Amino acid sequence: MRHSKRSLEGFLLEDNRASGGVLKESPVATCAHCHAQVVLQPCRTRERGVCWHCDKYLCDGCAFLYARTRECRSFQRTLDRREQQAFKELTRSVTVDPRIILP
Repeated sequence: MRHSKRSLEGFLLEDNRASGGVLKESPVATCAHCHAQVVLQPCRTRERGVCWHCDKYLCDGCAFLYARTRECRSFQRTLDRREQQAFKELTRSVTVDPRIILP
């Protein structure tokens, strides 16, 4: 099932009324590449970064890297690659009985 970017948003509630401020609510998204919290401000002058490969919001740092490389560095893909590397290193030290036939 495909979700819209808006359906995955949360919200940030800033209550500064005790110090004479105001109550402010802003939508928040998670950066797809580093899992940082991104406040989606409606009064922002420049456009919010979006990865067109994974179709998710990016923080400013990841948007800068994405604009230079056009490479999707999804957090989930990074975790999967590290898990595969750890598994390879773990199985590299395991000795296999030569009498066992592997496919």
